[in-house]
Formats: sequence, structure tokens, C-alpha cells
Amino acid sequence: MELSGSERVTGAAMGAAGAGMIVGTALLAWRPVRRLRARWTLVMDASASAMMLLMALVSWRAGAWGVGVFGFLFLVFHAIESGISQDLWQRAVPVRLQGRVFAIRRALSWSLVPVCYLLAGPLTEAITPHTTSDTTPHNLAAALLGTGATGAMLTLLAIAASLRLLVLVPVFAAIPSLRALDDASRP
Repeated sequence: MELSGSERVTGAAMGAAGAGMIVGTALLAWRPVRRLRARWTLVMDASASAMMLLMALVSWRAGAWGVGVFGFLFLVFHAIESGISQDLWQRAVPVRLQGRVFAIRRALSWSLVPVCYLLAGPLTEAITPHTTSDTTPHNLAAALLGTGATGAMLTLLAIAASLRLLVLVPVFAAIPSLRALDDASRP
């Protein structure tokens, strides 16, 4: 079987990655988090972000296998994080307000999907010339993430994962009211 470039390999890589969501959900169902939910949410988000970053860094060399392996691990951690986060929300929001709060929460998060689709093409086109430049920083990026449109897309993925891992997780970890959710959400 070839390593990349076919529908079969792409399907196998995406199937392996998708299996991570099932495994993560099963792990959370089998062993639910009962304490320190806010902290575990941050740990799982940091782990998912690290796997996304590794997927971006490895995929250029490993191809579909890198996407399959690190996509699987990313979705395991993401599924666990999503489940713990939902549990926190349900414990923190009064039952009479949950419908409204969850509708607003979902509308905000899902409204970003079309924005990402609209920005992906122009950002990739803007980054592509830099992945073929001869300067030292660009050579390093090209060696790690590849060249051309593929390198540009992997660069965007690496930037997004790095922002999640190095900015969002520490910022949210530093907010005292989020840490207090652990005390407020005890059964």
C-alpha cells in the first residue's frame, strides 16, 4: 500500500483519526472525571493541542500515517476534554437557564466554522510564497512543515496549535474563577 496520494490511504488515515473520538468517548464513559474537572479540561486541551502541533510537524515527512496516528491521539484528548467541559457547564449553569446558555454557546462556537473556511484559502495563499523563500527562518519552516500549499496549510495548523497550547491554556489556567469551578461543580 502506498503512503499517500490515494483515496484508500486518505480514508484509512481519517478513519484512524476518527476512531480516536470513539476511544476518547469510551474512556470518559468508562472512567468519568469526578474531581478537578476544570483542571482536567485544561490538561486535556493542552494534550490535544500538543497532538495537533505534532501532527503538523510530522505530517510533512510521515504523510497519511502521521495524520492517522496524531489525529487519533488529538481526537482522544479532544473527546475527553469536550465531555468534561460539557459536564462542567451543566453543573455550573442552573437548569432553568441551560437551554438559553447552551444555545448561545453553540451559536458562538459554530459561527466560527464559516469564518475559518473563509480565511483558510486567503491565509494559505498569503503564506505559500514564504514557504518557498530562501531565507534561514523560511528554510527551517520548510524543513519542518514542507513547501508550497501543503507547507502553508501545515504552518497554519502549527500556528493554531501553538496558540492554543502556549496562549489559551496558560491564560485560562491563570483565571481564578475558572479554577473555582472545581469547587462549585462538586456533586
